[in-house]
Amino acid sequence: MTSIDAVFAHFSQPDGFRAERLGDAMRVLGMNPTEEEVRKHLADLGGPQYIDERTFHHFIKDELITHFEKVQVVVDYLKQYDKDGKGALSREELQEAMRGAV
Repeated sequence: MTSIDAVFAHFSQPDGFRAERLGDAMRVLGMNPTEEEVRKHLADLGGPQYIDERTFHHFIKDELITHFEKVQVVVDYLKQYDKDGKGALSREELQEAMRGAV
C-alpha cells in the first residue's frame, strides 16, 4: 500500500471521500494548498461531491510532480550559494541567498 492509498483509505467512505476533505488529504501528503487552491482544484475536477480512488490517484500524482518540481527549483537555486559543496548552507550563505532572491 502506498502513502497515497493509505491517505485515500483514511478519508474514504463507500463512494470515496467528501470533496471538502481534499485539502486535508493533500496536507497529509506534505503539500500545503491554500483554501483558494483547493477550490480551484475542485472546480478543475468538475465540482464533485465525492472524490473516488481513481480520480484521487490521478490528481495527487500530478500534484506531487508539480510540487516536487517547485521544490527542485528552490534546491537548485540554493545550491548556487553552497560554496563548500557540503549540501547545507551556513548562516552567511543563506543570508546571501535570501538577498539574491529579492
